[in-house]
Parts: sequence; structure tokens; C-alpha cells
Amino acid sequence: MTRANVSDRDGASAMIALHAMHLRQVQNVLVNGGYSGVNFQLDVASNLNATVQVAKRNELHRFEVMPQRWLVERSFSWVEKCRRLWKNCERQLTNSLQMVVLAFLALLLKRFLDSFLDVLQDKGPATIVSINGNPASVVNTWSQYINVVSDDIILIPAAGMHSIEQDFEKDPKHELIITIGSYNYSGTAGMGRGYHIHGSGQFINEGAYFDQMKAQFDWIRTVLVVKIHDVEQKI
Repeated sequence: MTRANVSDRDGASAMIALHAMHLRQVQNVLVNGGYSGVNFQLDVASNLNATVQVAKRNELHRFEVMPQRWLVERSFSWVEKCRRLWKNCERQLTNSLQMVVLAFLALLLKRFLDSFLDVLQDKGPATIVSINGNPASVVNTWSQYINVVSDDIILIPAAGMHSIEQDFEKDPKHELIITIGSYNYSGTAGMGRGYHIHGSGQFINEGAYFDQMKAQFDWIRTVLVVKIHDVEQKI
């Protein structure tokens, strides 16, 4: 926040110089037309060793979605869905900063989860690997068979999977990697999105989870209950 006689550009230059040590990972600064000019670019380059990208309006008096500007404007709208950010009532600036960070973390986690569930519910193959097997056993199923029952528990119906069961007898941790993917969704480098699910598994033949899956898939002999440790997007 600056005085009325200080331009946004000069205020940004002063802010960057003051907090340069905390901005070392910044590679590119996205700004609107009000921050154009050689002096501002030189300030950014000298303090951050970064470049400046100006998102300018191409035509006046006409609405047009500009991807870079839209990303910034929509970000403000998204975080304002958090009630604590509607008004700045914090006594300390550090508290406000942490609330903004938490809001963006919640936003990103929800987007990651939604993207993951899109692939999981698509009609694609899923591969299950007992990583501590010697050698590792590999079995396949369909991702649409997998049921998500909580944030860290998924259920997989099984008619076979005898090799995975045998590996579990030798591995007290019952560690697994499950891979899923779909070409129907964009990923990190174009079309195609895939994930690795790391977790530990247990086969069950009775109980509420088994009854739930048996009602959906009458051909199963057992259910693989997987406790998820983490999910990693690979592509």
C-alpha cells in the first residue's frame, strides 16, 4: 500500500527491492499495462534476475478474455470465496499473508482432487504392482471398478489377484503402486493424464466394505482395501 502520489509501478519496484531475498524463485513477473516501461523491467532484472511480461489490451471498448489477465482476476475471485478474506480484519500483515496462502492451497488441492477423480472414473485400465515382491507382481483391472470411500481409502474388487496376495504374505507393509491414466484429459504436456497411487493394501472377504462391493460386482471373491499414502501426477 502506497501514498496516492506514488504510482503502482514505483510502489512495485520498491516492494521488489525490499523483499528481493524472499522472491529468489520468481522467474517471470506478469503485469498489466500500468507496469510497462524499461525502468521497471530493469528493476526486476537487477533485483530478481527475472523477466517482465506485460498483458496489454489489444482493442479498446471491447470485451475480450485475455488469458494472462484473466488468470489474475479470477484468482482474486476464487480466494474471495473464503469468508475470512472478504474483509481484511487481521491485525498483522503476516496473518493476512498466511490466510491467502491457505486459501490458494485449498483451491489447488480441490482442483488436484477433481482432476484425479476425473481420470479414476474414466473407462481406462488400472495397473496394481506389489513393489516389494521378488519379483514384483503386476495385475490389471479397470479404473471405473475402483470405489473411493474416503480421502485415503479406495476399494478394488478382485476375482483373481492371487499373486498380489502371495506377495503380501512376504511383505508385512503390503506396499503397492497403482497406476491409472486417461487420454481424454489434458495433462502436464498435452493430452493424456496419469497418476501413481502409493499405498498399502489388505484383502478382505467379509464386512461392510466387502458387502458393498459384492452388491456392485457379483463376480468378486475378495476386495482389496488400499490405504492411500500419496498420489503423484506423472503426466
